[in-house]
Amino acid sequence: MKSHIYILIALLSFSSYHLVAQRMDTIKYSQIERLQAKEVVKEEQSFFNKIIGYADSISSLRSKVVDVSLAFLGTPYKYASVGPSTFDCSGFISYIYKFYNIILPHSSRLQAQMGKLVELTNALKGDLMFFGYKNKDGSFSVSHVGMVYDNKDGVVEMIHASSSNGVRIDKTDSNTWNSYWSRKFLFVKRILD
Repeated sequence: MKSHIYILIALLSFSSYHLVAQRMDTIKYSQIERLQAKEVVKEEQSFFNKIIGYADSISSLRSKVVDVSLAFLGTPYKYASVGPSTFDCSGFISYIYKFYNIILPHSSRLQAQMGKLVELTNALKGDLMFFGYKNKDGSFSVSHVGMVYDNKDGVVEMIHASSSNGVRIDKTDSNTWNSYWSRKFLFVKRILD
C-alpha cells in the first residue's frame, strides 16, 4: 500500500514538473527564475525517488525473510529452542529475522509489543500473526506467533513453528485454520516498515 502511495506521489511530482515547464513556456520568466523552478522540481523528484527506493528495499527484505524461512520447513518443535535444529514459535521468528540483523526477543508476548497493528486482510510477507486469548479486562494473552508467508487474494499463508508439527505453513482457508487457529487469532503486527 505504501509503495503505491509513493508511486502516486512520484507521478504527481513528475506531472508537476511538466506543468511547471509548460507554464514557464507561456509566462515570461527570467532565466534565473526558470533555473530556480527547475531546481525545486529536481529536488522533489530526488526526494521521491529515495522514498520509492526505500519502499522497494523493504519489499525486497520482506521477500528475503520469507525465503529464508522456507529452508526450515519440517524442522521439529522444541519448547524454548531458538534453532537451527529445533524451534519454538518465537525462537523461529527471532532466528529468521536475525539473518537480516533485526533483533526480536525470544518471546511471543514481547514480540507482540513491537511494530504496528495491521488488518489481517492487509497483511504482507514478513508481518507477524499473534494468537492466544482476550482477557476480561480487554488485554491480550499472547501464546503463539507465526509469520505471514504470503497473502493471495485475502488468503493468508502463515509459516510458524507448531508444537504438534514443527515448522509448517497453514492457510486461512484451511481446515486447521477454521477448526483451531481462527479461534485463537488476535492480531497482526508489522515489523518491517
